[in-house]
Amino acid sequence: MRRLVIPLVLGFSLGLAPALWRPTLALASEAELRVLTYQSLSAPEALRSVLFEAFEKRCNCKVRVQSAGDAAQILSKLELETLRGKAITHVVVGIDQTLWPQARKSSVDLKIRFPTAPQVEPEAKSELWQGFIPFDWGVLALLSREKGAPPLQWQDLLKPEFSKKLILQDPRTSTPGFAWLWGAHQSRGAASADFFKALRNQWLTLTPGWSGSYSLFLKGEAPWVWTYSTSLAYHLEKQDPNSYQVHFFKEGNPIQVEGAFAVAASLKTPEDQERARQFLEFLVSEKVQAEIPLRQWMYPARKGVKLPRSFQKVPLPPSILRWNPQEQDFRQLVRKWEEWIRP
Repeated sequence: MRRLVIPLVLGFSLGLAPALWRPTLALASEAELRVLTYQSLSAPEALRSVLFEAFEKRCNCKVRVQSAGDAAQILSKLELETLRGKAITHVVVGIDQTLWPQARKSSVDLKIRFPTAPQVEPEAKSELWQGFIPFDWGVLALLSREKGAPPLQWQDLLKPEFSKKLILQDPRTSTPGFAWLWGAHQSRGAASADFFKALRNQWLTLTPGWSGSYSLFLKGEAPWVWTYSTSLAYHLEKQDPNSYQVHFFKEGNPIQVEGAFAVAASLKTPEDQERARQFLEFLVSEKVQAEIPLRQWMYPARKGVKLPRSFQKVPLPPSILRWNPQEQDFRQLVRKWEEWIRP
C-alpha cells in the first residue's frame, strides 16, 4: 500500500508504532497479540491509533507490531518464520489477493463473516478464499495533469505521446506494479509479449515501490503515474491547487483487495486464537472501516460504509478486471514479463 505516504504529508518513524515488536523483551505472562503488517499502516496518520491502540484497550493486551516495507516483504518474513520452524506472528495485515495463494498455507480460517462491498467479492467463490479477511480495496489507474484526455485503451500507451512520460512500478517488488502487469496482460492476452516489449521503451522509470513513483510524479518528473484512483480524493481533501485527472481503460482496470488472516502455527492456545479472532472482527467492524478512506486512502471492504465527499467525486472504471489465482500464477507471470522486456 503504499498508502499516500509522501513527503507532502506523511513522514514517520518506526519508533512511532504502538509497541515495536521485540519478542525477547516481552514478559512471558503478558497477554499479547503479534501483528505483521506493512510499514505505512503503522504510521500515526494511518490506522495505528484507531486499530492497534484501540484494540489494546478492548482486549486488555499488548499489540506488538512488526513492520515490513510492503506486502511482498510481509510474505517473505512469514515464509522465513515457517522455514525456521519458529512461528511468531499471530495475525498478518496487508497481503493482497494476488499473494494470498502463497500465504494461504500458513493461515487458519476463524470463520469471520461480514457484509462486503460487491467489488470485494471474488468472481468464483471457493475454499481458496476461506481465511482471507478483506479490509480495504482500491482501483489502479493512471493519474495525470493532462486535461481533457480521451478514454484510453491499453494499446494507447504505445503511442508517441506517451514516450518517456510514464512512471510505473516494478511488478517484482510492488503490488501496484504487479496489478499493472496482470491488468495489461489480461487485456492484451496473446499480444502481451509484443505489448510489453514495446512498452519497455515508453516508461520513464520503473520504481521499486509506489511511494517512489508517486514522489517523482509530484516533483513533475513525468505527467503520468500508475496509482490508486483514490489518489484523486487525497488531493481533493488536501485542497491541492493542482488539477489531476484519473484515466481508466476501456477494457477495464485491475483492483487490489487487501486482506488479513490468522497464522495457524502461532495460535498455540485458545486465548491466542480468541485474541486473533477479536482483532480481525475489530478490523472489519463499522467503527474501523469508517476510518479506512481518510487514513488508508482506499475504499472500505465493508458494505454500507458512508464515503467522504472527496471519495464520492472519484469515478469508478467502466469495468473491473479481477485476479483469478485458479487461472493465473503470480510467479509464472512475473517470469514471463522478465522474458518479454529482455533486450
